[in-house]
Amino acid sequence: MVMPVGAASFADALAMVAEIYRAAGAWMSERGRVAGVADEGGWWPQFDTNEEALQALVAAIERAGFAPGRDAVISLDIAASELITRDGRYRLALDGRELDRDALGALWRDWLDRYPIASIEDPFGRGRRRRLARVRARRRRPRADRRRRLPHDERSAHSQGRARREAATPRC
Repeated sequence: MVMPVGAASFADALAMVAEIYRAAGAWMSERGRVAGVADEGGWWPQFDTNEEALQALVAAIERAGFAPGRDAVISLDIAASELITRDGRYRLALDGRELDRDALGALWRDWLDRYPIASIEDPFGRGRRRRLARVRARRRRPRADRRRRLPHDERSAHSQGRARREAATPRC
């Protein structure tokens, strides 16, 4: 997802997102990456790797005439609970690999350092706060951008108490 953080108003934000959406469609169409449109109206892309999706988002932001990281940022909902195998590893099917928790944390840190990601929701699965704390602590550029967040999971959005605790935790 993209977040139009540089928008001055809701109308500007809506216009920015619409322009980025159109740019993403054009970028993917030119490369044969569009499989269709999903039920919700979002693009149904075909990428070879998970990272290619991040590259596509950055390219779409730029193609729409905006600056990645300043005008628009990326927000990810990993849903890592769905990636966990029976032996506790994380299966990245698109990439054809399985990672342990440390390798997955290293992947998230690398992406946070190289892409304009402002938020990663559910990066390790539900109930894995210690792993999240390790990613926050080991970033190469800790606190480089105070707008970046690593929310724990969707439960934070459904509970005022959890949301308050999450807001009080150190940012990346």
